[in-house]
Amino acid sequence: MSTLIYYAITHISDGRWIEVSDIDRGWQIQKVAVDGGIHYLVWPDKRIKNESKHIEPNWFEINGDTVVYHSFIIHSQGYEVTNTISLKEIVNTVNTKHGIIKINSMLENLVIV
Repeated sequence: MSTLIYYAITHISDGRWIEVSDIDRGWQIQKVAVDGGIHYLVWPDKRIKNESKHIEPNWFEINGDTVVYHSFIIHSQGYEVTNTISLKEIVNTVNTKHGIIKINSMLENLVIV
C-alpha cells in the first residue's frame, strides 16, 4: 500500500493527491468492497475519526496489473479525475534508493481499517 500511495503523492499532479502528501500525518486506508472488487479509500491522517470524514477521499483500485487512482473534484457536480498506471510502471518509477527508503519510512504512518 505504501508504494501505491508514494507513487500517487509524488507522480500524480492532481491537487487532491497533493493534499494527502503529509508523510508525518500518515494515512488511513479504508477497504470497501464494491461490485466484486475493492476500493481503497485514502484518508489523510492515520488517526482520522469517522466524524471527520466529510469530503469524498481519494481512492484507488487494483485491476489485474493496473492501478486506477481516483480523485473527486470538489464543487464539480460529481466530476472525478482518474489516472491508470501499470503496476510495472509504478515499481520501475519508485525503485530507486531514495524511493525505497521513503516507502519504508511510510509504513509506520499507514493504518489499514
